[in-house]
Amino acid sequence: MAGPESRRATPVSELVADPATAIAAEESPGAPHPGICLPRDLYAPYRDNAAGLDLSNEDRLRALAPVLAAPSHPSGESGREVRNPADCTDLVGTVQDATPDQVDAALARAVQAAPGWASVPPTDRAP
Repeated sequence: MAGPESRRATPVSELVADPATAIAAEESPGAPHPGICLPRDLYAPYRDNAAGLDLSNEDRLRALAPVLAAPSHPSGESGREVRNPADCTDLVGTVQDATPDQVDAALARAVQAAPGWASVPPTDRAP
């Protein structure tokens, strides 16, 4: 383990800097960070990861909007609001918490499905 002398002291001004201001000052705000690999490359070079969805792509989000806006609470309840922690005025959506019975049912289905899923080669799980 590295000793304290090898650690870089971080100025307080850097610790308390407004992240929104820092992002706005970037050349391409919202662009993927060059130091963070894409999801498909998480396990490279050993195997590919699932393709997933690029939720930073505005066209993708627009295409998903109708599905995301559709009511999805089976009980008919509206759920509770979920807000963007960086901007509390931004309503991200709603969520309905599972009941203990729903959790038990989901876990039972997962346990039942696990052997079949485990028998699928990873390369077939993440095409």
